[in-house]
This record gives sequence, C-alpha cells and structure tokens, in this order.
Amino acid sequence: MKILLLNAQAISTAYSQLVNIVNNYDVDIVCLNETHQSENTKLKFLDWQVHDVPRVGRKGGGVAICINTHKSNFIATRTPVLDDKDYESVGINIQTDSNHNFNIVTPYIPPEEIEQMEKLSKNIENYTSARKPNLVVMGDLNAKSLEWNNDKSNKAGEIIENCMTKTGMLCRNDGQPTRRNTKSVIDLVLITPGINNKVKECTTLAHEDVRSDHICVLLEVDVCKTQTTTKEKKQVWQLNKVDWNNWKEQSEKNMSEWLTNSSSSNDVDEVYQSLKETIDRTMTEVIKKREVKKKQIQSLHGGT
Repeated sequence: MKILLLNAQAISTAYSQLVNIVNNYDVDIVCLNETHQSENTKLKFLDWQVHDVPRVGRKGGGVAICINTHKSNFIATRTPVLDDKDYESVGINIQTDSNHNFNIVTPYIPPEEIEQMEKLSKNIENYTSARKPNLVVMGDLNAKSLEWNNDKSNKAGEIIENCMTKTGMLCRNDGQPTRRNTKSVIDLVLITPGINNKVKECTTLAHEDVRSDHICVLLEVDVCKTQTTTKEKKQVWQLNKVDWNNWKEQSEKNMSEWLTNSSSSNDVDEVYQSLKETIDRTMTEVIKKREVKKKQIQSLHGGT
C-alpha cells in the first residue's frame, strides 16, 4: 500500500501535478494539508472517495484524505480518531485483505500553535494507551527536532518528541527536507511500533515538482496480500453529456480561486501552466469520460 502526504498550499494550484505523481507511483491514498478549500465546498480528487475537513471561519488550512476506490485489496472508512475542535484533522480506518487493521490520521498544526500541538500529542497518548489499532499519523506538524534531521529543535518538536517517548511511536521520515529551499523536515510520518516492521520505505520525493513549497512524502507499507495496480485505459471526454450549467458554475468557482491564490509572477510559462491546471481540474470535476475499446481505436486509423 502506498500512502502519499503533501501540504498542497491550495489544492487548486497543486492538483494537476499531484495527479501525475499519484498516477506515476500508483498511489492508494493521498493525505493533504492546507487544501485551502472553501468552507462550504466539498473537495474533489479524480473520481476517488474524499474525506475532508475545511477550515471554518477563515481562509487557508483544511485537511483531506483521498482514497483510490478502484483498489480491491483494502477497505477505507471515515473514523473520528484524533478528531478535535481545537485543531484540523481527518482520519480513516483501513482493513486489508491480509487482515491488517489500522488507522491513518492527517492533522495540520500551523507554526507556533503550541496549544494545538499539545492537544494533538495528548490525544495520541490517550489513543495508544487504550490499545486501539495501529496508528499512522501523516501531516505537516511544523515540528522540528534533531531526531528527524532538522538543524535545531523547536517547541512543537519537543512536544511531539516527548509524546513519541511516552507512546513508542516512531518517525519514519528519511531525513530529507520536506520544504523546498530549506533544511526543514516538518511534514512527518509517525507510526506505532506494531506496524513498523511492515514499512517497506518512506521516501521524500524531492525530484518531483508540484506547485507547493512543500515536497511529497511517500510511505509504502506491506499490509496487503495482493498488490493491485490501477491500469491506465484509453479514455475520451463525453462532451455530448456535459451539464453546461454545472460547467459554468464550477469554472467560475475554480477561476475565482485561481485568481485569489495565483502568484504575481511575470513568468508567462508559469502563469500559463497554473491556468492550464485550473482548466484541467474543472474538466475532470465536470466532464465524464468513457473507455474506448481497442476496436474503436483501430477503426479511427482505418484498422480492421
């Protein structure tokens, strides 16, 4: 099972490149921080199942977990594990075809929000002491510690490090910076000891470009009996079945978000790419596709 973590800093701008990464690595689950979605808007990601918690009352923030429901070797359901009104978090329970049962939680703790970090740590301690299923915590905690290769520690790092000492949880980051042009390792993957021996690798994908200051972190765990692969099939847009009123509404919303979140760059290529990603996302959200059979493809080229 492959689980990807990214602080998107607005899903509207990171969407297109994130989809490419998900497809290239055949990712099963995507954990997102700072989705920047509107409070009353349901986040969409491909045709996957999405559990999201937008920030309430102010801009920014937001967390989500996106699940590839085309995979048949595990079942994911929403769980309130570690949910708390004092910080942003979303969780799911995973049951695999090899009878592994564990929870994945994606919290987001903004910089210098010490009370939020203390509350999260306390909830983790209470969870582990109750002998519940194994736990995987993946999120931008803005917590720095020498233990996971930061140059120096901060208060948030000290709090979560103390929590790890009490609970036995382990940090599985590979020590590489998770924020571009810095040495900060703040997008963390923390796991309970019971699932540690199932970790195949945890890799910071520094070579993968995405429109965010943060870098994707990919966790791979050996918890499924069968490894299913999402096979890419030839698909075409069903333009004759488009709800154009929905298209108008969604495109206006996405363009408004693009104008709000886009940088003031004078680089034409950068602006073009950002705008293209917004249009591509709108198409994916509104226009359905259908698979094209092999015979149909051949006939387009005069084949028999």
